[in-house]
Amino acid sequence: MSRILKLCAVLSLGACATQHIAPHGTVAMKVSDNVAHAALHDVNQGERVALLVNDCEPNIGPGEGRDNICRKRQVSEGVVTRVLNEHYAEVQFPEGIKVAEGQMLEVVRK
Repeated sequence: MSRILKLCAVLSLGACATQHIAPHGTVAMKVSDNVAHAALHDVNQGERVALLVNDCEPNIGPGEGRDNICRKRQVSEGVVTRVLNEHYAEVQFPEGIKVAEGQMLEVVRK
């Protein structure tokens, strides 16, 4: 019985830890320069979405052959204009922002 209680406690803690991670996805299809269909789960119309890119710098120095150092950088922020289904939503970004298939997205929850 105590093993079951311990297992339940561990699973409950894991569930709490994952609730605070912002949902993320990718641009699945470009509709226009600044509108995209995005693979995003559990979003609502009107929610804000960050458009991200990886900025990578080569790790030069002792021990060549190391991996690049990459950081996510926010390019722009858009809005979910329409929820297409449980897996996809349409997101619009400001004029002048060009989206591309495969770009990373993250729901902005503050």
